[in-house]
Amino acid sequence: MKSYYGIEDIEKAANARLPRIVREYIAGGASTEYTVAQNRRAFDRITFSPRVMVDVSERTIATTVLGQRVSMPVLPGPAGLASLVHPEGECAAARATAAAGSIFCISNASGYSLEQIAGAGNAPLWFQLFSCRDRTIARQFIDRARAARCHALILGVDLPIGGLRYRDARNGMEFPPRIRVRDLLDFAAHPRWLWNALVVRRATMGNYVGLVDGASMGATASFLKERVLTPAVSWDDLSWLRSQWDGGLVVKGILSVPDALEAARRGADAVVVSNHGGRQLDWLPATLDVLPEIADAVHGRAEVLIDGGVRHGADVVKALALGARACLVARPWYWALAAGGEAGVARMFRVFAEEIENVLGLIGRPRLEQLTRECLRVG
Repeated sequence: MKSYYGIEDIEKAANARLPRIVREYIAGGASTEYTVAQNRRAFDRITFSPRVMVDVSERTIATTVLGQRVSMPVLPGPAGLASLVHPEGECAAARATAAAGSIFCISNASGYSLEQIAGAGNAPLWFQLFSCRDRTIARQFIDRARAARCHALILGVDLPIGGLRYRDARNGMEFPPRIRVRDLLDFAAHPRWLWNALVVRRATMGNYVGLVDGASMGATASFLKERVLTPAVSWDDLSWLRSQWDGGLVVKGILSVPDALEAARRGADAVVVSNHGGRQLDWLPATLDVLPEIADAVHGRAEVLIDGGVRHGADVVKALALGARACLVARPWYWALAAGGEAGVARMFRVFAEEIENVLGLIGRPRLEQLTRECLRVG
């Protein structure tokens, strides 16, 4: 496949392959999309404070996350319906993740089932739950995750109801999508995507096949609203999940110190500082801005991960210096998958690895454990 120099190049290549409503579905966020922009601005506000005359001839970017060795502190975060951008979807991404030596996080709304993804390669797997309120459904997913040898469960706590995504509404990006006359020429200009979407692999939520009456996206969406994405949730649901699962437990969607402490108290092994990439509630703080206070508060009680706006190896270094153990990335691996399938995701990992190692060398901190806030300047 074509060589790309950075994540921005991968994004451009992906956008050239995708019709407008799909590429805007990936890029978009809730309401005004202020939070999407803030996630990036937060990284851009921080610069490095390098040290010179340091031996950086040997640099290492490997680390551990929940006791698992990973080649770099970058994990593909849970993102649904990857078969929307490439027919091999999460299966291709999981194979690339295994080859790169990282952990693949399976979305509850993945295009392929967790069993299919587990069978596609040997990457360590985490599986995301949307909710535990319907205990019958939750138990089924817990049993399936255990059978698929998932190392950890991720409980997404920022999805009690869906966000207001005005860009998607304007574009008719629903499930199933509303195809308008004005979109026909754009679809025709992307024949490979159209063939894949209509013939090779129609978008569906693989984990709900057999669980929902009818295989249509509309039936699945209704099932999610009625049985899964319920606003009637509480911290007791996390305690119940901890009682049912003896593997790693990750709580994703944390933006405050009290919630981070409560998650740790209820048995979470890690928290993900996340605003859902700006796709749920708008006018939220950037995840990087709240990371330091959360990392300080839960230090020693739970590992801290972060997502939202991570586009460069330099971003990963900044996040680690502010207290994160690793970064989850979603849009980057989605773009990489769209741009080149499994090879594209492999290239994304190489980009992050090369950039992280390069930054470590140039700031005079050749090992991840040397990253502290003294490495950074804010403003």
